[in-house]
Amino acid sequence: MQQNYTDIADYFEQLADKHKQIKTFCRYELDELLSKTASIKAFPCLVVEGFDFDFAGSSPDNILKNRHGAFSIVDKCDIFNPAKRCETLERTEIIAGQILSKMVDDKRQRLPLMTSFEINSAEGLNFINPILGYAFCRISFTFKTKIGEDLTVWQ
Repeated sequence: MQQNYTDIADYFEQLADKHKQIKTFCRYELDELLSKTASIKAFPCLVVEGFDFDFAGSSPDNILKNRHGAFSIVDKCDIFNPAKRCETLERTEIIAGQILSKMVDDKRQRLPLMTSFEINSAEGLNFINPILGYAFCRISFTFKTKIGEDLTVWQ
């Protein structure tokens, strides 16, 4: 299945809707989250970013599109209280792990969008935005999909 941004963002929005702790879903780029541009109404929030991609292939008839994306769990944080800061970072990391577990389960259940997800591509990072008082757990990942040849587009 070819994944496009809308399909992937819709998938993450459904995850946010179904998760008991996540209060809202947003689509923002990382630079928006780190500036005052992003407006998050309720916390914790699942944020999905846009994607970049590259291509790979061992032969002309085996071309792969590697779509690299990320999601973040964002929560309000008392940045001046070290214990609360650690507690908030741990909470966002736990929720991010639950999202990853659901992605793996959806792959196991053969959900078409998730068949090309590999858990080994996932990497995480915890950080704080002291200006906004937000704590983040950001998970980056890759979907690999085969590029099909469509000869009907050529004259």
